[in-house]
Amino acid sequence: MQDDYDLGDWEDPFEFGADQFDGIAIEWIRIHPRYLEHRGGLIPPQVQDASEQLESLLQKNAIPFEQHGSDYLIYGYR
Repeated sequence: MQDDYDLGDWEDPFEFGADQFDGIAIEWIRIHPRYLEHRGGLIPPQVQDASEQLESLLQKNAIPFEQHGSDYLIYGYR
């Protein structure tokens, strides 16, 4: 997976109005816990890995997850 900024492929739930928001549910979320840290105008950004922090938060809050390579999958129905 490339380390860049990606909003995903989901649509805005408020696009249709607040009255239709009641039926929305998250089936799954894939998290790639890496980000690019800006270091200056002439220096390329540095890749930062936040896997340990993410896994610690998931375990602390008893959120079940699966790890696939460097990605974490959280299912809304488990």
